[in-house]
Amino acid sequence: MPLEISPVHRKDLESCTRLRYTGFRKDAMVQALYGGGETEEMISYSINEARKKFGEDPNERSVKVKDSETGEIIAYSLWKYNNDRTALENWDQMPEITDSPPGWDKELMLKIEHEQAVSMNKYMGQKAFLYVVSVVTHPDHLRRGAGSLIMKWGISYARSLNVPVFLMASPHGVPLYIKHGFQIVGETAIDLPTALIARRQVIVCMKYPIPDPGIPSKVPDPSWNIEVSLLDYSSVEDFIRTAEIMTAAFEDDRISALLFNKPKGQDDTEGMERERSRQVERAEKSRDSAVNTKGRKFTKAVDTLTGEIIAVGKWVLFDEGVEKEQLGWWNGSPGANVELLEFFFGSMAEKRESHMQGVKKYWYMSVLATEPKHHRRGIASKLLKWGLDQADAEGLPVWIDATPKGLPLYIRHGWKEVDHIDIHAGKYGGEEGAVYRTVCMLREPQTPK
Repeated sequence: MPLEISPVHRKDLESCTRLRYTGFRKDAMVQALYGGGETEEMISYSINEARKKFGEDPNERSVKVKDSETGEIIAYSLWKYNNDRTALENWDQMPEITDSPPGWDKELMLKIEHEQAVSMNKYMGQKAFLYVVSVVTHPDHLRRGAGSLIMKWGISYARSLNVPVFLMASPHGVPLYIKHGFQIVGETAIDLPTALIARRQVIVCMKYPIPDPGIPSKVPDPSWNIEVSLLDYSSVEDFIRTAEIMTAAFEDDRISALLFNKPKGQDDTEGMERERSRQVERAEKSRDSAVNTKGRKFTKAVDTLTGEIIAVGKWVLFDEGVEKEQLGWWNGSPGANVELLEFFFGSMAEKRESHMQGVKKYWYMSVLATEPKHHRRGIASKLLKWGLDQADAEGLPVWIDATPKGLPLYIRHGWKEVDHIDIHAGKYGGEEGAVYRTVCMLREPQTPK
């Protein structure tokens, strides 16, 4: 029966986690780690942890092998790009492990991680590399080629980055890795609890050489699994999610805190509940605006592995005859600093209209927000590219009002500063003497190079 390999998705996590426990059931070191055998409590804990952490590390790639006729996942593997030398060099400063599954031997777990770090330092030096964290095949499906399929995928991935690969294998796995070009570079051993028959576990350290030492290596694309598209205008849930992301993205923004009189860390459960109701109401209005108003485009960036919206954008087309956005959307919002809201958004409109006077048609990048835990993955750039490609194809300029933190991103995409708005915080109930600046930027249409 044919096999197929593909990325692991969130819906696969329970199957892959159970497969890991089943596949390593006869491994002496793993059984020592489990205290003699896995329990349903251990497995459930591991499944929940996998779901919580899935997709958070952009350097990880996990793949599954399925029987294409039955749909069963029969093999799983996790690979991780590693260039953080500090974590390896200072293994002895690692904090105590507190999040292991119930029943695991924490002392043995720390010992294993110690040996991994020491071996990676010893054999991989200061260069970036891929580390094969895990390869496991279901015992009922051994010798079907699933392991080779994983190795071919991983080596192809390594070649695309031009980096070497490191793994630590049990002796019975060595032939597979040698078959695919890995070389034995050394070995280490871990003493297991004496109650077990195998008191000392030998681990073979293996390396796949860098494909082409003569050219620089690459860094994995952290946004490889992100797709940008329009929001589903038929789904109010998409717009509610947009409101949630915007709230999280601007939670630490000084201007936002002043606009809605919400000091950082303030606990206001009742206010949050009211704001949640307002988010739903605004989401419904935004959805209606997107459907019924010409020149509004709401975009989303979706993690294809989890199905979650993790970033959003809003583009507004200013054109003769197109209805302008109305101020006052904040009316009724808890803590709204009405005087500042009117000044801030009114000033942005005035600056934009002043600089764009005589320009009959242009785009306004009104909102760009990424969920904070997904920052620095290039997702904002993907959202910008979606709209800028359209603006360039139409030969239209694009306006944006930027925070100082966002300036490098916008300059990189072709915007130039043309004006600014200063908020003197003390005038609106904030810190005396503090000035919060918003930068007005314009990007002229660009032609492909």
